[in-house]
Amino acid sequence: MKRLAIIAAAALALASCSTTSTASIDAALQKNLPMACTGLTAAHAAFTVFSDAGKVKDETVKKVAAAYAGVRVICADPA
Repeated sequence: MKRLAIIAAAALALASCSTTSTASIDAALQKNLPMACTGLTAAHAAFTVFSDAGKVKDETVKKVAAAYAGVRVICADPA
């Protein structure tokens, strides 16, 4: 019952989104995404230094590589 109430509340919240909200979200992304992508690139470069030094588990390196590949796609074409 509680789960159904949460789903109903989420559906209502999503239904109340307007094109104005979407437009403002799009504008904020266009304004802030380049700075975020630059920061992520710098953070990944720093992580690479540590991983190349052998201070990070291989499993973690693979996970970070997969996540960074996804971020690069978004940063390359944010539209």
